[in-house]
Amino acid sequence: MPYFREDQRRPLISSQVMLGFGPAAQELKIDLDPVLRECNIDPGLLDTTEGYLEHRQVALLLQTVAERFNCPYFGFLVGKHQPPMKLGIAAQAVAAAPTLGAAIRNGLQYIHLLSEGTRLDLSIDRGLVQFKRWDRVPYDFSTTQARMLAIVQIFNMVRALSGRNWRPSQVSFTFSNPGHSEQMFSYFGCPVLFEQEFDSLCFPERDLSRPIATADPKLLRVVTAQLDALFLDKNAAKDSRERTVHYIYQTMGTPHCSLESCAQVLQIHPRTLQRSLARENSDFKRILLQIRMQCARQYLRDSSLDLSTLASILGYRNLSAFSRAFKDVHGVPPTQWRIDSRK
Repeated sequence: MPYFREDQRRPLISSQVMLGFGPAAQELKIDLDPVLRECNIDPGLLDTTEGYLEHRQVALLLQTVAERFNCPYFGFLVGKHQPPMKLGIAAQAVAAAPTLGAAIRNGLQYIHLLSEGTRLDLSIDRGLVQFKRWDRVPYDFSTTQARMLAIVQIFNMVRALSGRNWRPSQVSFTFSNPGHSEQMFSYFGCPVLFEQEFDSLCFPERDLSRPIATADPKLLRVVTAQLDALFLDKNAAKDSRERTVHYIYQTMGTPHCSLESCAQVLQIHPRTLQRSLARENSDFKRILLQIRMQCARQYLRDSSLDLSTLASILGYRNLSAFSRAFKDVHGVPPTQWRIDSRK
């Protein structure tokens, strides 16, 4: 998040994390609504991905469900059922990388888009890669389930990049064996160790050289330049418009690219943000359209990205919606603009 300081507020996590809770509860045949309300979480978030939650709320929810329903592997079940999370433009920096190692390194730069409460680190020792995970802030309750979920998410991400047949060498957890661990052994396809020094995923160093099927050097250059400029400017934003611009660049193409979510991160009421932008002769929708069109022109001119993928990156529901918006602004469809720009 662009303006996060640990001494100012509790860290946030994308509400996309809630998408795995519903299927996990169905598998266990339990009702989550009472526990959600106890943790001050709207049950409607089980079906939507907009906005953010406090990282503490989600960690407490995971732990409460595990203890109340005697399911000490609930965090694992949630991770197993989660769909891929949307990272918008940042996801392209991962998918367009040439190798697994480059993809992971790019991903580590943008993990804060999903969770401010998690710290990740990659280390290599004697031919073995250790992908480690820590909580960034301490809590006054056990976070076993949150740590379990995080490792499953890391595994899912690496496997998505490497192919369904990829398996780590071992998975390690700092907590004791919760029981029912045979499900974990089957899912990870490798030994699962408990009471270890770190929560981590281990695999051979040679796997870092595995090629990525979606690698695109030209697209990677465009995305990297855009993200580098964004992070270079993140401390320069002074007024509401600049901060909103920065937020839109970070979240465009994700469920969080909205006035409400922006206000939540900036720690102000949405109406206050609206009024502030109005004083600067602007509004959220107008800024979003300007940024979408700026990015669209850059991708059309400098990459061979297909239009459907570009529409998704920019946060449009489908290609038709993107094409209409582009033609309204530029007078020609994006396909024609791409041809003309390259003459």
